[in-house]
Amino acid sequence: LFSRFIELYPNSTLRPEAVYKLMDGFHQNQNYERVIAIGRVFQTDYANNQLIPDVLLLMAKSYLKTNSINDAQNTIELIISRYPESNARWQGVVIRNELIHSFRGVSVAIQDAVNQLKLNIPRQFEEILRFRLAEMYMEIGDDNRAGVELAEIVSRFDRSDRLTEYLRLYAQTLLKTGND
Repeated sequence: LFSRFIELYPNSTLRPEAVYKLMDGFHQNQNYERVIAIGRVFQTDYANNQLIPDVLLLMAKSYLKTNSINDAQNTIELIISRYPESNARWQGVVIRNELIHSFRGVSVAIQDAVNQLKLNIPRQFEEILRFRLAEMYMEIGDDNRAGVELAEIVSRFDRSDRLTEYLRLYAQTLLKTGND
């Protein structure tokens, strides 16, 4: 459908959105090479379009799926530095933290998460990153710090769909540490 629209209306103002939706469809269908190829063209054809951060994020995720780790990291850093106000930036921060954890270790990933949480981070990404931090503290056996993070999550995100999971993990850390 989007391919047809793009062919029939090459000059439409809706074309960038259609191209992005096409890329998203290719990503969902695991055609990562196609996402990357279309994304490169998009960057040239629509260099100033508001969808560029989202296009770059799809490309970064596709690079990861094709094991092009350096390309993924470079793309994520580009998103973070050039598009600081976009949601794609914060999604990139979360992905970068996962990469740091995988390639540089949990201690470096913990410090990265702590530093990111000091910034003015949107609520939805704060919840994700704070929970990652709690999980990493649990991974290294620091149940006290995990408990502090989980208490913060329970307090700040008391309407979250994941509240039950947070409460369960918080209770577990309290039992392990003897705190109440």
